[in-house]
Amino acid sequence: YGHVNSSPEWAKERSKLSFEITTAILKLQRSVPLSPIQLPEPIRGDMAKRLLKAWEQFGGTSPPKICCLYIRNEKRESWARLRNGSDLQSHLPAVKLLNEAGYQVLLTGDYDLDQGTRQDFRGGLVNAADIGIGNDLYQVFAATEADIFIGNNGGGETFAMVNNTLSLYLNWFPYFCGRRNAWIYFKSIRDGAGRILPGRRLITDFVYDAAALFGTLINNTQEEITDAVACFIEDVARPDAPDPYADIAALIPPDTQFHLTGARLSPAWVRRNIMDDGETESATA
Repeated sequence: YGHVNSSPEWAKERSKLSFEITTAILKLQRSVPLSPIQLPEPIRGDMAKRLLKAWEQFGGTSPPKICCLYIRNEKRESWARLRNGSDLQSHLPAVKLLNEAGYQVLLTGDYDLDQGTRQDFRGGLVNAADIGIGNDLYQVFAATEADIFIGNNGGGETFAMVNNTLSLYLNWFPYFCGRRNAWIYFKSIRDGAGRILPGRRLITDFVYDAAALFGTLINNTQEEITDAVACFIEDVARPDAPDPYADIAALIPPDTQFHLTGARLSPAWVRRNIMDDGETESATA
């Protein structure tokens, strides 16, 4: 079920099961369990000490839980730009929520920390430069040591995906995609007339359109991100609890990666995009 091309043309074949290379990886994981990916112990120990020092400067209780925050910002003109995340500033109120919940946030991806943000968060939000290590090594450590992962659909999620880390995916697109142990918050869409499309249509009428031919994708707002992270903090405290919105997730066609992986809809997305649109609690009724 793999497809190595980055073109969305394959998504037009509605009878197929998400011909994306990640689908092949996810199917393989179901039949061949893997041990968690980790860096060698001396490297892990050294980096953990550096992070703990930064966390103590922040004033956090020790030891912190680790959240890997991956924000994608593809600048090249390509289909991959459809999967970009919101800017770093839009995530900062959510980072404060994570800090209050005992998480030290390790920033990865395509954004750097400006001096003002670094001073505001001290060791509560860090990147490679803050702990004095190379960026490549830091990005691997952040993704493989994370207790939770928050991010976008892109290369920076790979280690979290392989390690089955509890995850919240923001600005999620295409709509048929999913990940294991994950909650999903989709991008919104504005049609040609400037209208925001209802959430129900995104996951039914347009679920297979990986090229977003039906309108213009809209990144999650600061408020949406904050709401999604607040729900996620609650969800990871009880990951085995029944999905309260399974009936709404059932609107997504069954032959999709979303259902293959057992992904869940973020409660924040459902409340804003289904319930606030006047739909009933029983969306499949």
